[in-house]
Amino acid sequence: MISLTVVSHMFPNNMFPENGIFIYNQIKSLKKFYSKELKIRILSPVPYSPKVLTFFSTKWKNYYRINQRWTINSLNIIYPRYVTPPSMIFKKGFSHGLSAVLMKQSLTKFLKNLKSHVIHVHTAIPDCYAVLKLKRFHRLPVICHVRGSDIHTYPYLNKFNYRLVKWALENSDLIISVSEALKKEIFKLGIRKNIQVVYNGVDLTSFRKSDGERQSTRRILNIHKNDRVLLFVGSLIKEKGIDELLTAFKEIKNKHNKVKLLIVGDGPKKRDIENSSDIILAGKIPHSKLPFYYNASDIFVFPTHKEGLPNVVLEALASELPVVTTYVGGIPEVVKSCHNGILIAPMDIKALVNALLYLIENPKIAKDMGRNGRDTVSRKFTWEISAKNLMKIYENFSS
Repeated sequence: MISLTVVSHMFPNNMFPENGIFIYNQIKSLKKFYSKELKIRILSPVPYSPKVLTFFSTKWKNYYRINQRWTINSLNIIYPRYVTPPSMIFKKGFSHGLSAVLMKQSLTKFLKNLKSHVIHVHTAIPDCYAVLKLKRFHRLPVICHVRGSDIHTYPYLNKFNYRLVKWALENSDLIISVSEALKKEIFKLGIRKNIQVVYNGVDLTSFRKSDGERQSTRRILNIHKNDRVLLFVGSLIKEKGIDELLTAFKEIKNKHNKVKLLIVGDGPKKRDIENSSDIILAGKIPHSKLPFYYNASDIFVFPTHKEGLPNVVLEALASELPVVTTYVGGIPEVVKSCHNGILIAPMDIKALVNALLYLIENPKIAKDMGRNGRDTVSRKFTWEISAKNLMKIYENFSS
């Protein structure tokens, strides 16, 4: 049996059950398909919150209330505490690098003389840097699994982050990327070593087309059966293209009255969105409830500026929705124009309007694209395939 230790500050806990949900789903699939071959231990470092901070911030109050240990679906998780000052004290992005340095101390007692075949660490900073700095204690191979922001954003915020990210990548025994595009971004950092691509996945039994769920969810949301619904799922921040989407929707409404925009997510841009009969702001929804919203919709729209490979795109395709999105990051590895969606340039409002109008006015083509999308996901982007690819990597380290 292979002994695997996973380290990720992004992982669900009792106060933040949606945190790192895709990493959790990936590990859950490993447990499901390889329970006899794999013994999994999970460490999820969380910020230490002294009681005094709980009086000033809800976020820090929630950190204080996170359990030391927790079990989810027979996965046992330990939550070591690491000291990290509030990010508002530092210049933009500096806290990411500082967290990498400070996290090391909290992991020492858990990794010292650890008996495991391999340590699988998610994100270059803070996690991978901290684990590699402790290698003299555990002397185990370390896999650095990069997700997106830790490669295309954090290193370029300041020189401190850049040095830490590059050091973590150079000293890892293997790097895993979520897409071929992100792999190229790693090369831009001057890294010349073995990098393997392992795509995230989707649970096809949860994310699927269901006419029954479509009708019931539309009734709850007060959406007429003949309305065409555009769906956005993601953080309500500028980088996700929410401004362009709202502008494009105004133009679309001038031409098509029976079109609604359904927005699922939360963030600072929420204050710019007015709930109305045409725009439905659902807020932050538990991941387990998302299939209802995909089913209530006709077209998925995600005009993001920068990505690794967003799972919401995979989920939309699995739910048989045509996808209008941008050709950034790993998205073109999944979405092919005129096959399962339409790719446009980021921040191009005119192209966004035209793409959405085309699918609204051609429902049969949109439906065909949706079917193609599910076929795309079932062939290459399921959690079972993802687990199989990871298991091959673990076997190489354990042999």
